[in-house]
Parts: sequence; C-alpha cells; structure tokens
Amino acid sequence: MSSVVGQAADPALIDFEIKDQFEHKHRADDWRGDVLLLIGSDQNGSQFDAVWAQAVRDSIKGLADINSFRMVHVADVRGVPFFLKGVVRRKFPKDTANSIILDWKGKFATAYGFEEDKANILVFDRRAILQHQLAVAGIDSEKLRELTDVLITLLGRSGNKEDSE
Repeated sequence: MSSVVGQAADPALIDFEIKDQFEHKHRADDWRGDVLLLIGSDQNGSQFDAVWAQAVRDSIKGLADINSFRMVHVADVRGVPFFLKGVVRRKFPKDTANSIILDWKGKFATAYGFEEDKANILVFDRRAILQHQLAVAGIDSEKLRELTDVLITLLGRSGNKEDSE
C-alpha cells in the first residue's frame, strides 16, 4: 500500500457533521464501509477538482469494483464572513448530484494539512482509515497512476476484463 503523504496526526476519518450547499447534513458515518475518495480545496484549488475527479473515474472504470466507492467534495470556505455565507453557498452548483460539503470552520483542511491553491485528495479505506493523500494542481500522470493503484487495491478488481483492455 502506498504511504500516506499528508499531515494528519490521526489517520482515522475525522468525526464531523457538516452541511452541503443544499443544507443537507453529511456525517463521517455516512461513508463507513465504503472506500472514500475525498477531494478538498480552497477557492483557488477548486479549479483542479473536476479534472481530477474525472481522471480518477476514467482511470478506475472497468478495473475496480466501484459498488462501494464514494467520491466526496469538500470546500474549504473558512474565513468567509458570516454575512456572506448565503452568497457563497449560492455560487456552488445547483445540481443535487454535485453536492459539496461546505467546511466553514476548516475542519478537514486543518486535520489533514490541506495545501492552499491545490486539490487535496485523500483516500480512506472501508474502516475509514487514511491510506493515501496528495495535493495536486494539473494532472500528473505518475500521481494519477499511484492513486489509481491504491484505489484498485482497496476496491478490488472488477470482473469486467473487456473494459480494462
């Protein structure tokens, strides 16, 4: 397994209850038992989130059993004045399929040492233990390969060999 590259003192998924832009609550327990890929970023780093999310989906498609795979997006929005929270919330996607956890207190960024201006990618196993962490900007094929290898190991290989060729 790949070594963890981040700053987390405790590799367990932090306990949290945080709302997304639609005011829906999300909790750590929502994802226990699944392999979780969390992409967290500040405003400048968010430009890399979708690119990496799509690259990961494309890389594991047909290679891994994705039935227990969850991808979660977290926005580090600490520092936003309370009177602007509504304005900021409305700037996020309106599509409910694209929920983004709005971390007003920076719990994730603080706990896992997020780098500013980058997409911070964390992979947790089914026991909610951090297995891999990286901070990235543009696509880096070596980091993507390492990330894909970790995910395939945690998820298990797909039985669909046709898609993997």
